[in-house]
Amino acid sequence: MSKFLDRIKERAKQDKKTIVLAEGEDIRTVQAADMILKEGIANIILLGNKNKIAELAMGLDISQATILDPETDERRQEFADKFYEMRKAKGMTPEKAYETMGNALYFGVMMVKLGLADGQVAGAVNSTSNVLRPCLQILKTAPGTKLVSAFFVMVVPDCEYGHNGTFIYADSGLNENPDADGVSDIAISSAHSFKTLTGRGRGTIRTVVLDSGSQLESPGSFSMFLVSRALAPRPVSSSEALGWDPAICFNQPRPRGCCSLKFGNS
Repeated sequence: MSKFLDRIKERAKQDKKTIVLAEGEDIRTVQAADMILKEGIANIILLGNKNKIAELAMGLDISQATILDPETDERRQEFADKFYEMRKAKGMTPEKAYETMGNALYFGVMMVKLGLADGQVAGAVNSTSNVLRPCLQILKTAPGTKLVSAFFVMVVPDCEYGHNGTFIYADSGLNENPDADGVSDIAISSAHSFKTLTGRGRGTIRTVVLDSGSQLESPGSFSMFLVSRALAPRPVSSSEALGWDPAICFNQPRPRGCCSLKFGNS
């Protein structure tokens, strides 16, 4: 296992959180719960039918997990009332809100919203859009965040680049062709995420690479123009606040100590 994951686990153990695993009726989720509980990484709430989860857990130990069924849980009406108040201006009805709170993804996010859990993990069964929708409707984006984006953590063994071989690549999951402002916002959010994940303070990120996504395009291509526009001065110097220097990477090795932004169809 990588040193990066070891560090993440140790940090989680030192500040143990309560995490909702919304896809509790999937064997991989139940196996993950077993592993997490054995290692003491987090407190676990599994969502789903209790009998189905018990069947999947044969031979596993999830005795320390809390198992809740959104369809029968006594808080479903309370959550529905909250959701209705949040969404009634957009056409939500009490009946639809109650129906929606029977969905484990929505139920789990509402638990986070009300302080009953610290986070939710899903996506083994559900699509990215289904996982994100309740988050956007209930939790909203972080203050100052204009665009929701995603990233992959890439850990390269015995690598002198990045942070001990650790990089993040964004946005490879949500925004296929962002405009210049979008590229800039994704870069800033990714830099924040990189600092959080690596647990380092100011100065860790020396460079954020804005990659045009193709080594076949000329420096005058639209992708390169878009990346150049993303480097235009912003009202608030986020790069200065984060302690990194933006750079364009075109068919060149990644600078050391960097996280990378990659976009487009490549």
